[in-house]
Amino acid sequence: MTAKTIENLAFLQTCESMFGSEIIALFEGSNYLRMSDFAYAHHNHYVLLLSTISRNTLDKARVLLSDFPTYYVHFLSELEFSQYPNHGLWQFYFRQPVIGKNPFSAKQLTTEQVFDGIKHSIIQIAHFTRKHYLNADNVWNSTWAIRWAPWILELLDYGVIRLYHYIDSNQYPMEINELFSYKYPDALIEIIEKLQFYKTQWNNERENFLYDSESLMELLIYLNDAIEQYLDLLITHPMFIIESKKIEPKNNIFQDDNIYEQFAHALSDELKDELLFLQLSGSQARGEATQNSDVDTITVIKNVDTNTLLHIKSSLLKFPGFSSYVLSENGFYAYPPYRDYTFRYGCQKIFGELTWNNTVNIADIRDGVRHTVITIAQVAREYYLRGGYPMRSIASLRWQAKLADFGCLRLFPLLYGGDYLDTRHLVVDYFKENNTVQTILDLLNNPDEWRKTCRQELLTGERKSIDQRLLLINQFALEILTKLNLGG
Repeated sequence: MTAKTIENLAFLQTCESMFGSEIIALFEGSNYLRMSDFAYAHHNHYVLLLSTISRNTLDKARVLLSDFPTYYVHFLSELEFSQYPNHGLWQFYFRQPVIGKNPFSAKQLTTEQVFDGIKHSIIQIAHFTRKHYLNADNVWNSTWAIRWAPWILELLDYGVIRLYHYIDSNQYPMEINELFSYKYPDALIEIIEKLQFYKTQWNNERENFLYDSESLMELLIYLNDAIEQYLDLLITHPMFIIESKKIEPKNNIFQDDNIYEQFAHALSDELKDELLFLQLSGSQARGEATQNSDVDTITVIKNVDTNTLLHIKSSLLKFPGFSSYVLSENGFYAYPPYRDYTFRYGCQKIFGELTWNNTVNIADIRDGVRHTVITIAQVAREYYLRGGYPMRSIASLRWQAKLADFGCLRLFPLLYGGDYLDTRHLVVDYFKENNTVQTILDLLNNPDEWRKTCRQELLTGERKSIDQRLLLINQFALEILTKLNLGG
């Protein structure tokens, strides 16, 4: 019996001893909705499904992880599992738990859920790839790209390549080598072969890539080409459902009367007919920007390749403070419906036309809210459980609060026949009787005050204020999911 086997047995026994009847199931694997800041450094990944997750549960989990520092465990409550977003259900369907029974295995995984899973994975990979490609000259950015690359490669492997194979054959290969026995086009075989190479290379020589920028760029180009290949397959698949949206370029006559028009003009000069749509997003679009706010944009072009990315980068260099999330035309039409609110609300069109052929789909809004609250609960929980990275915990708290605001609270009235909440003042008023929400919003409205408190505590070796706020995020997610569960 190997040392690893002995350690795994000890881990399983400790889980059963600590949580007992609270355990519904324990799965091997990792969570793909969002990788933790901690997950990349651990070699043993598990998902522990518990009946409830209370403060007492989290404190026991802290002890468990301190005893097994090389283990990464994503803790999930029964309520969270029941409200899990459709695009993430595949993570549980193909895995047999090492403890308990799989509560999802009796259900049928629908084709729509599989397509949603692939769409989600592709959008995650696209965001990672293009963000780091456009900012490759930044050493800090490259360091984070190298840190997150193993997770992105796993996502391409499990959440795109193997899931697409499941659509084609109704079989999910547990080993990627199984794919070579199928008659795939040479281009797909090459993607799979390169994936195997990169996963081995990156895991064994991660640190070396810090000093090898060319290898990092090659990886980013590979990832971009891989997801565009699978997008071509996805949207031409007979079972793919075209979403009810249409994008058309518009021959704008640029007046250059504001900085956004100037940026659009610069992009148009660089991209010519490739540019389809440009949208202002973030705080600038909502009219809530401060003097330190960046200018966030979403750019849709016909094809995303090295050439078009270089043209976009050239434009961005002329406009300091601007950033752009880049989608291909195929990527736009395959954009996950639970994220369509990105184009519908809190944004301003700069170039091109976007039309909707239907009203807001409440089921998609609900899935988007579920995705948001489960994601931020996971992140907050992990920072609390590990008790490390205090400065990143503080920075993450503001990110979690922003996501709660824009990806949940502003959308929430839509679920009950109301309107989207355009401003934070409307959010404050709508949730005025909810103390948890008001405290969440305080993280956004008074960031300097609570940051100062947290940092002062850290100087004395305390992190009580950080932990209180992390637990608050967890409580917020519980309240939202409970309301969604009661509302059906």
